[in-house]
Amino acid sequence: CAPLGALPDNPHHSTMADAATRARHLCDFLEVATHTILKERNLYPAEIFSDRRCFGVPVSMARHPDVEAYVKKTLKSVEPLLAAGSVEAV
Repeated sequence: CAPLGALPDNPHHSTMADAATRARHLCDFLEVATHTILKERNLYPAEIFSDRRCFGVPVSMARHPDVEAYVKKTLKSVEPLLAAGSVEAV
């Protein structure tokens, strides 16, 4: 998990690049939020979670390969839709 960086403050960046950056950052946030929900609702054993630091705060994220892959795959499929502005609600 990487810290959320600042969005570029450059008027020469294209709108598409800015949308893609915002979509990537939102997906990073949603990944952490999804893992938090999975842990807090006890949907998986506590043993599969490990403490990490994301966005400058400590978080717990699943370390089971299948859970990690499912969350990443799901968010990766949503990312282009977010960038294109095709998503009305999450």
